[in-house]
Amino acid sequence: MGSRSVMRMVVTPNEASELEANAAKEAALQSELQEEVQGHAADLDQLHAQRSEAVAEQDKLAALLQADLVRELANLKEDRLRLAGSLEAYLHLRAGQIESHQSWAKEADGLCRLNDELAWRAEESLRAGQRELCQIERATKVEAGNHLQFRQKAVMLERQGVRALCDSLEAAQEENAVKAEQLSLELQALRKKCAQHRQRRRLCLEGLRADLSLVSRKLQVLEGVAEMAREMIISKVCCCDCPAGRTKPRAKSHGRRGERLSLGG
Repeated sequence: MGSRSVMRMVVTPNEASELEANAAKEAALQSELQEEVQGHAADLDQLHAQRSEAVAEQDKLAALLQADLVRELANLKEDRLRLAGSLEAYLHLRAGQIESHQSWAKEADGLCRLNDELAWRAEESLRAGQRELCQIERATKVEAGNHLQFRQKAVMLERQGVRALCDSLEAAQEENAVKAEQLSLELQALRKKCAQHRQRRRLCLEGLRADLSLVSRKLQVLEGVAEMAREMIISKVCCCDCPAGRTKPRAKSHGRRGERLSLGG
C-alpha cells in the first residue's frame, strides 16, 4: 500500500522591512509637524515684537504731541498776561487823559479823537487777539480730535490684526487636527495590515505544522509497512528452509497485513 505527501510553499513579505518603512514614515510625519509648530511659534513671537514696537512708537508720538500742546498753552497764557498788562496800562492812560481833560479844555477835541482812535485800535487788537485765541483753541481742538481719531484707528487696526492672527491660528490648528486625524487613520491602517500579516503568518505556520504532523504519521506508517515487509521476507525465507512450518508464518503475515490495512485506513 503506497502513500503520498503534499508540500506547501508560502511566500510572505519581509515584515522587518515593512516595519522599518512604517517607522520612517511616522518619524518623517512627526518631524514635519514639529517644524510647522516651531514656524507658527516664531511667527507669533515676531508679531508680538512688531506690536510692542508699534505701541512704543505711538506712545512716543503721543508724548511729543502732549508736550507741544503744553508749550502752546503756556505761550497763550503769557500772551494773555501781556494783553492784560497792556489793557491795564491803557486804563491808567485813559484815567490820566480824563484828568488832563478837565485841566486842558482846549485840547479836549484833539485828545478825544486821539482817545477814540486809540480805543478803536485797542479794540481791534483785542478782537484780533481774541480771534487768534479762538483760532488757536480750534486748532488745538482739531489737533486733539485728530490725535484721538488716529489713536482709535490704531486700536482698530491692532484689533483687526489680532483677529486675523486668531483666524490664521485657528486655521492652522484645524489643519493640524486634520493632519493628526489622517496620521491616526494611517496608523490604524498600518496596524490592521500588521495584524492581517500576523494572522496570515500564523495560519501558514499552522498549515506547516499540520503538514509536518501528517508527514510524521505517514513516516510512521511507512516504517510499519517496511517492518512488515521485512518480517514477510524473513518468514518466506524460513518457509523455504522448513516446509512444515509454512502455515504459521502465513497466519502471521495475514495478521500483519490486517494491521497494515488498519493503519493505512
